[in-house]
Amino acid sequence: IYQFNKKIFVIAFGGEVLKDEQLKQISHDINLLHSLNIKLVLIHGIRPYIDNKLISTKNSTQLVRNQRVTDKKVLEHIIEVNGRIHTEIEATLSSSMSDSPMAGSDIKVSSGNFITAKPIGVIDGVDMQFTGQIRKVDNSAILDKLSHNEIVLISPLGFSPVGEIFNLSYEQTAAYIAGAIKADKLIYYVDSDGVLNKRGELIPEMTTKKAENLIRNIKKNSSPENAAHISYKDLNILKSSLSAIKQNVEKVHLINRNTNGSLIEELYTDKGSGTILTEYALEKIRPASIKD
Repeated sequence: IYQFNKKIFVIAFGGEVLKDEQLKQISHDINLLHSLNIKLVLIHGIRPYIDNKLISTKNSTQLVRNQRVTDKKVLEHIIEVNGRIHTEIEATLSSSMSDSPMAGSDIKVSSGNFITAKPIGVIDGVDMQFTGQIRKVDNSAILDKLSHNEIVLISPLGFSPVGEIFNLSYEQTAAYIAGAIKADKLIYYVDSDGVLNKRGELIPEMTTKKAENLIRNIKKNSSPENAAHISYKDLNILKSSLSAIKQNVEKVHLINRNTNGSLIEELYTDKGSGTILTEYALEKIRPASIKD
């Protein structure tokens, strides 16, 4: 408990957490971490709700490398859905939780336009239009909110200096923000227990080199859509995890969204519950480098 006092954790979860009604149980764990004086930044996704909205309005959109092509009409739906989901998350985190150990906790949730974005451009010959990437993060504003004991909630939307709105990947957004604010940990909720080996067994610890080899083998021997023991979404999360480590986030954790209490188990038990990614092996002695 003392080890994580005043540390900064970035926690990211997809829209599936809300769709499958898992937010309430996760919010209990988030509120517990907050009560233990851990500074928290939450980044959420909305993809399942956008998919449903497009189906109900009889609109269609193209996916390129598992990223949505966002035209003006799709962007309008994204803005509408994001506002509703963002508000639902705030309400859940701010409720008194009378049926939980956090009853009576006073949680302040804060949001803001922390992200400046730009168009991602053309991918595989396709203009991605209002699909964007992060240009910069207002890290001082986020850190200021955290210093006032607030939980910062960030949506996967970015804004250009001229007022344009861009649809962002929540996985990449979480990695970029974790690096910008020098977070001590980045935690992703995934569909399985973590990264699994060829036999479907959990890999508790993984270095960036091993993760890069895994991604390389998937591209060589299969395809991202048909890889064994890892979904396309979780593969994107693994790639974003590597990006975060390259931005000097020391530890990235992948934990199961379907397991109640996986967050607390991962952080406060020796065994953990998921996969932890680091640049170097945790328990191996190696020569010191200039970076050390």
